[in-house]
Amino acid sequence: MPPRGGVLVKFKGERGAGAAVRREWMSLVAAAAGDRSNLLFASNDGGVTLHPNAMSGEVTPEHLEYFASLGRLAAVALYHGETLPLRLTSAFCKRLLGHEMALSDLESVDPALYRNQVVYVREHGVGGLDLTWSDTMDPTGVFHPGETRRLRKPSDWLDVDAGTARHVEDANGAASEGGESEASEVTEAEVGAYLRALVHHRVLGAVRDQTSAFAAGFGAVVPPQLRARMRGILDGSDLSLLIAGAATIDLDDWRQHAAYQDARLAFAFSTECFWRAMEEFTREERIKVLQFATGLTSPPAGGFRNLVGYLGDAVPFTLGELAAPGRDEDGALPMAHACFNVLRLPRLVEGAFGTGIEGGAKEMARRLRIAVGVGVQGFDDF
Repeated sequence: MPPRGGVLVKFKGERGAGAAVRREWMSLVAAAAGDRSNLLFASNDGGVTLHPNAMSGEVTPEHLEYFASLGRLAAVALYHGETLPLRLTSAFCKRLLGHEMALSDLESVDPALYRNQVVYVREHGVGGLDLTWSDTMDPTGVFHPGETRRLRKPSDWLDVDAGTARHVEDANGAASEGGESEASEVTEAEVGAYLRALVHHRVLGAVRDQTSAFAAGFGAVVPPQLRARMRGILDGSDLSLLIAGAATIDLDDWRQHAAYQDARLAFAFSTECFWRAMEEFTREERIKVLQFATGLTSPPAGGFRNLVGYLGDAVPFTLGELAAPGRDEDGALPMAHACFNVLRLPRLVEGAFGTGIEGGAKEMARRLRIAVGVGVQGFDDF
């Protein structure tokens, strides 16, 4: 388990410490791990989700150490009620929990292959497809003509009706060979066994070492009893969401669960300007504001009601006001106390930036962009 009081992170040359710094560090680690040039992970859905890259060891010899460290970090994020913004496939998280595999698991790893091969073959058979007992992948970890891998049939999917299975893993995980070579074509009688072998290879077999290393790191923080309880109530999608947080920022949810340091601020002109500016911001700009104010790049699972503070207790996103006299100065910028999820706004005077709220919202947006650009990384907060 993490040390009492949690994990403390400090950057060299900076004074900042606390939850916001830890969250920033986790975001930086996740960004580096998910960078495709590092080849630790691969994505077949346009970068929405990540699955271990079967070729990771070819580029990074110490890749298993990285996977073990990422497993520990994912568990530490759960411990703190925070997020590690590394959106893993539901199939990977399902194996992490210890759930059994299903053909549908391939859909989260490679949606196109699932539709074009698994679904198609189940509905139409293998006639004319010239499928063989092999699989191929290129050096980026994406599976298509390149390096050939011979398929193995997992023991937990042993198909007793398909007596000509090419490969069967014994109880110790070793491969025992039978039947013809990997070049032999798949017959109609072998469709079920072939699809199970293909899915097993793509989801787990090709990345068994990476998955085991990540699971070992995760298990070093989360005790077996807790993992058993998690397995009973969570599926792979649930765990992926808990680790990475919500994939989108729901502005209505953000506002609904916001708090105010002073009750009058809930109806203040500056507050209305802030929320109007947020409505106009792009998804990327909202993420930057969230990171500036809380250190997170995505809301936790369940939304903004589940934000936590420095000590792991529930602490809502809170809007405050800059202290006098600075709050009234021309060009005063918002200030964040990210360890406590507090964003302090300058006081804008109604009518000073044109009629209505639009002018004030534009001015607040301008100041937010400046503040976020200066302070979104390198927190100097206690």
